[in-house]
Amino acid sequence: MSYYTHNRIRLARWCISDFGRCSVNSSFQRKRAWIFYPVFFCTMLILVSAVAAQTTATITITGELKRPPVAAFIGVPTSGTALLHVTFTDLTMPTPNSWKWDYRNETVVDWTQFSTAQNPSYPFPVGTYDIRLTAINTAGSDDDTKDDYIHVSAPIKKPVAWFFANPNIGKTPLWVTFKDASLNDPTSYHWKFGDGTTSSVKNPPLHEYRWPGVYKVQLTVSNSAGSDTAERFVVALSRWWWFDGDWR
Repeated sequence: MSYYTHNRIRLARWCISDFGRCSVNSSFQRKRAWIFYPVFFCTMLILVSAVAAQTTATITITGELKRPPVAAFIGVPTSGTALLHVTFTDLTMPTPNSWKWDYRNETVVDWTQFSTAQNPSYPFPVGTYDIRLTAINTAGSDDDTKDDYIHVSAPIKKPVAWFFANPNIGKTPLWVTFKDASLNDPTSYHWKFGDGTTSSVKNPPLHEYRWPGVYKVQLTVSNSAGSDTAERFVVALSRWWWFDGDWR
């Protein structure tokens, strides 16, 4: 064994056993100690870190913490004319495994199921409806009920104009009563009496025709579905044309 190798062994034993606190007599040993000790210390740190990294355990928890759902939903639109197609959106948290949608109204007292989809769409006829969503998962179930939620009215039809004039012929001054008889619920009225005067009420008051003539009376009615116009004629005669049994 060479002198250099022999001293390396001695120096390693010295560093391991006493971390450099023992005395080193020779100048050779002191030089080698100043070099070897930092290198050895760093090497030991790397080895310890590597072992620690290899023995680190990672625990991963998979799965979902189950809890009962809290049911919630919205529907769009909630009012309109029949048939009203309403789209429902489920807002339940956490997400359920199954859904049950029911309705009832003034004629159907018991709940009636109309869908088991998560986000269904359904056409409603005329009526007012309560809606209930039942959401279910493995931890339980919950209901969300909205009373009087859907309002469906009959379809609005274009009005059909019609009216009565009483009398529609007579001697001047002629007083005529006009009465609306239009169909399909008009919301506005416009009368033209044929003598330059107009009215916007449903049944105007007595109308006077002072001068002889044939007057074309028009009634225009309208609603959100459209408008329609009807017309009739009123004949006002001079007094000498009209015989009522009295020649005075």
